Amino acid sequence: MKSWAATDKVVNPANTSVSFFVQHTMVRHSKLQKQVLSLYRQFLRAAQDKPGFIPRIRDEFRANAAIKKNDVMHIEYLYRRGTRQLDLLKDVNTKQLGSFSKSKEDS
Repeated sequence: MKSWAATDKVVNPANTSVSFFVQHTMVRHSKLQKQVLSLYRQFLRAAQDKPGFIPRIRDEFRANAAIKKNDVMHIEYLYRRGTRQLDLLKDVNTKQLGSFSKSKEDS
């Protein structure tokens, strides 16, 4: 089996006497990372028919991208919450996504 980090010789089709080396790298994602990426794609697909949702979805995922990879419990919590929100988004009657935040009175 060939290693993805191996260096391969690539021939330039314009000049066959010239060759150079290209470093191939492949990022391996954990199962949880694959699930989160899949959830993100599902959100984007579900939001295509609903104006204004895509920027909100991107902002939410970008904000949570700063979470450390070893904080698995928090990531799993957000994943479960995201799957519930995705189910709501897929509902034809959904017009907006709500968020839970503390009001100024609660602080």
